[in-house]
Amino acid sequence: MFEALLLLFIKHFICDFPLQTSPWMYRNKGIYFHPGGIAHAAVHGVGTGLVLFYYIG
Repeated sequence: MFEALLLLFIKHFICDFPLQTSPWMYRNKGIYFHPGGIAHAAVHGVGTGLVLFYYIG
């Protein structure tokens, strides 16, 4: 269980810093239904899915 939590922390760091390269994403991720926010959520969703598939599978 600790391994899953650690992987999710690492995923969160990667999705929030190295993968947010364009200003429209990190400047507008807090605006509801803005494309930057949707892209940010999609990146986190894909990352979480990958971590869970790794951990479960």
